[in-house]
Amino acid sequence: LSALPVTATTDLNAEVGGIVEDILDSEDLRKRRIELKFIKDDSNPLATITPGDCQQAVENLIRNAMEAIGKDGGIKVSVNGNKGRPEISVKDDGPGIPSQIRSKIFDLDFSTKPNTGTGLGLPIVKEICARNNATIECMSVEGAGAEFRILLKSALQENACHTES
Repeated sequence: LSALPVTATTDLNAEVGGIVEDILDSEDLRKRRIELKFIKDDSNPLATITPGDCQQAVENLIRNAMEAIGKDGGIKVSVNGNKGRPEISVKDDGPGIPSQIRSKIFDLDFSTKPNTGTGLGLPIVKEICARNNATIECMSVEGAGAEFRILLKSALQENACHTES
């Protein structure tokens, strides 16, 4: 059963910044010698996504980036108001995603990690996006990392639509 969308106004800087802060304390990040950096948006974007969904999506994307890098790399998580279309970006400097499998990465049970991956992380992120009227994009260049961008609905636009009725 698919859950009905639940709308909540979320301060992306605070929510995503808190998620990154929690992950910065992880032993796994230190062991892998991965630098995790958060870049907030000074326009303080508000988006319609539940905090729990935001947390799960961002954690899944960061976890995937950590696994792709392995050791000694960097992950940049950023929030952008993007002129009324808020977005969350998770960008890594790992090996990138080969073009021949890029179309499969959001498929249930597809994994590039046959012994350890469940193939659930990115499909869950895609489902979270659908539930919150958002979309997810992947940009990647082999040998130069990958970037996942979640494009959300602005809470300001959503509120304007409700008040005009």
